[in-house]
Amino acid sequence: MIKVTDSETIRNIDFTQTDFANSYYDCTFEGCEFNELEIRDIHFENCTFRSCNFSLTKFICHLSNSRFIECKMTGSSFEYIHRFSSQFEFTNSILEYANFTGTNLKMAKFNNCSLVEADFSDTDLTNAIIGKCNLLRTYFNNTNLRKCNFSSSYNITINPNTNQIKGMIIDETELRGLVSQFGIVIA
Repeated sequence: MIKVTDSETIRNIDFTQTDFANSYYDCTFEGCEFNELEIRDIHFENCTFRSCNFSLTKFICHLSNSRFIECKMTGSSFEYIHRFSSQFEFTNSILEYANFTGTNLKMAKFNNCSLVEADFSDTDLTNAIIGKCNLLRTYFNNTNLRKCNFSSSYNITINPNTNQIKGMIIDETELRGLVSQFGIVIA
């Protein structure tokens, strides 16, 4: 285990070979490897993860005010994250096949991310901002999308009958993704 003090920058550590501390506050992780880990019972608060690999990682921990920048998170699972986790920001990250089922993502920010085939079932995305993201085959079911801002995102398919969409913002070019399940053709 590496000794960590608050407000530290941790660079190029392979956490698949190193034990975690119990908590991290105001730390920055750069170029670290978390691939295929089950991150359990760790508390991250006000931490930034930059250029880290979280592919197939399961988050069973507490994340508060967490930022993921240019991270690879293909197949990551957030469905077992601590229920009081909050304030997520993802920028220029690959979140393809990520599982957010049941996660509280109120006011989360996704900017310029690939969310291809991500699963947001039973997720609360109230007031979230999902901008410039590829949402090809992304799954929304029983998802709270109230006041969620999808402007500038693309490949959006959302069934208004199975999701809460009041106040949701979407670019008019993506309207076909809201009516496609009704057999409506937009010419």
